[in-house]
Amino acid sequence: MRAVSLTFVWVWVASLQLEAQTFRYKPIKGFTEATNAKLEAFMESTVTMNIRKVAVFDCDGTLFGQCPYYLADEALYNYAKVNYEGKTDALSKEKMKIIDQLLHGDNVGVEYVQNRIRFLSGLTPEEIKNIGNDMFHAKYQHKMYPEMKALIENLKNFDFEVWIVSASPELLYQRFCKEQLGFWEDRILGVRSLVTAGNVVTDKLVFPVPQDEGKAEVINTFIKTAPSLQQAIAAVIWK
Repeated sequence: MRAVSLTFVWVWVASLQLEAQTFRYKPIKGFTEATNAKLEAFMESTVTMNIRKVAVFDCDGTLFGQCPYYLADEALYNYAKVNYEGKTDALSKEKMKIIDQLLHGDNVGVEYVQNRIRFLSGLTPEEIKNIGNDMFHAKYQHKMYPEMKALIENLKNFDFEVWIVSASPELLYQRFCKEQLGFWEDRILGVRSLVTAGNVVTDKLVFPVPQDEGKAEVINTFIKTAPSLQQAIAAVIWK
């Protein structure tokens, strides 16, 4: 009986390995036949590549809609309204001052992403993941582009490593992106800060910061290879 069981397991594992080596493009509903044909041809051309195959996407506006607000900002505003607005203690005043700067200051550059991290500092990574996840399910899950989810599934079927590089706080996006896209959390790269030995998020940025030209630096530093498929190429499918 033991020998039979072991034989069954070996055959089952072997069949899984054989299946994993079968690459098949699944046409994406919502894309034109021409676009699907180009994507299929591209992916088929990578089957014999003996290198790491990497695809990198932005998040807001690429994988899901960002109008009228970025998820990151709306999540922070909502958290501030519930926990700090109208209170007179020092912490609440400090956090609301940061919210005011986010609302009325420049929304590009390192200072803007630094203010987001300053607001989240003092929380645990788990709390921040929950804030992002709650906002996604409250207001953004219907904004996820099904075409992009299907594109990512096709890339994974062709053994691509798929990564997200975002200028939003990394912890804020990791939980719902993992849930929606089947990612490993460490492939969701965003603005990050130091976490103490006591598991508290600080306001000390970890460089490089994925804002503007910093996104290329993040790819070179953490992914460590040039993408085979970048967001700029993927964006062509919308034309």
